[in-house]
Amino acid sequence: MRLLAPTASASLLVRLSLVPHRAHALCSSAAAPQRVHLKLDAPVRHLFEPQKKRVSLRLPSAGALPLQALRAALRERCGDESVEPLLEIRHGKRRIESDEDLVSVLAVTATYGGDGPTLQVVARSGSQLPPPPPAATLLPPQVGPLRLVSFFRFASLGSSRRQHLLEEMSSVLARLGCRGSVYVAPEGVNGQLSVPEAQLDALSVAFAALRGVEGLKLNVQHASLGTVQADAAAAPYRKLIVREKRQILTDGLTEGDERGEGPAGDPAAAFDWDRAGTELAPADWHAMLPPGRPEHAAAASSAAAGGEGGGEGGGEAGSSVVPILLDCRNDYESSAGTFLGAEPLDTSVFSESWEVLRKRLDGVPRERPIMTFCTGGIRCVKTNAFLEQELGFTNTFRLRDGIHGYLRHVRDTPGVASKWEGDNFVFYEHDDAAPSGDEEVL
Repeated sequence: MRLLAPTASASLLVRLSLVPHRAHALCSSAAAPQRVHLKLDAPVRHLFEPQKKRVSLRLPSAGALPLQALRAALRERCGDESVEPLLEIRHGKRRIESDEDLVSVLAVTATYGGDGPTLQVVARSGSQLPPPPPAATLLPPQVGPLRLVSFFRFASLGSSRRQHLLEEMSSVLARLGCRGSVYVAPEGVNGQLSVPEAQLDALSVAFAALRGVEGLKLNVQHASLGTVQADAAAAPYRKLIVREKRQILTDGLTEGDERGEGPAGDPAAAFDWDRAGTELAPADWHAMLPPGRPEHAAAASSAAAGGEGGGEGGGEAGSSVVPILLDCRNDYESSAGTFLGAEPLDTSVFSESWEVLRKRLDGVPRERPIMTFCTGGIRCVKTNAFLEQELGFTNTFRLRDGIHGYLRHVRDTPGVASKWEGDNFVFYEHDDAAPSGDEEVL
């Protein structure tokens, strides 16, 4: 398993990986460096989450210009997207205000063989930033072996209910010695935690009883993947963060959208998240998976789309049509491991998914079965809602509990040959060398 760091930083240094050919497209005189180092000025550090000193990001890959892509990455990782325009990027005393400005800095750095320029992110002159959150309460040390846990629930939460959830969750998690990040938004709740093994049952009972998200279930990493001692250097999370956000998973769908705001000024959901296709149990998912490797599945998919059928195996019961199997994670996650036959979306951030899906599925019959998967399941809810409500597909499926749920099923079911190949890319807060992901960490 690869254990790497999560999304953005509220502290010091963000190393932003660049794909060389994009800078080259604007400036061919020098190869673009692999990294851009961002120093976050002290007054702006609290705007990024999780709050940590170092983290890695990637620029979007769908043909975006360098500065636009950089600002999009910053916007996606701010707790409130509206604060990104209040930030200014500098190289020394020079303001980086255009793609050409950034490309010229990249070219100079490449000429001298550096691994990327160091840029500074500061507040624009005269801008009023949101105040920092109150100081966290001192927590008792964690005890015993830890297991990784994730959860999410889409639910319409008003301001009062969100406030109660913030207070209840903070109290329960602190009392049980948990660490990690939990986000509460008008569209629901989402969290990634390290939990003492001895407290898993108590946490499950407490969370299932939370008003507004009744029946909330924990997605617990399988015991066979091992545990981490609480006092080990590799302990997954150092802090406990429970905070309110605009969305539990930033999707880029509501920005500039005519849907505007919902009740009490809350951002309106882009889609109905309850209409997100069919959720498959891991056993049913395993039975429906298409055969072979990606190139095999792609050929079968092409044949099926042309009316020739999909060959043997895969698809719904009684159907010969091979489903389109989409890996909805980011490119660096897919490169670590994926299902045999899966097509990666090759995104760098989740908000790139929509244009990729439009292009990939253009001309595909709307009744064609589509299967989607991600790490824990949250990204596929939004993806399948988009497929059904925006693109008009009528036969979409998603994996319950994501890759973690499938790997648990394989390990718990004798005789089942796994169709997963490679590693399951998992983020840990303490690792400073990883590319960024979205809000789904476990």
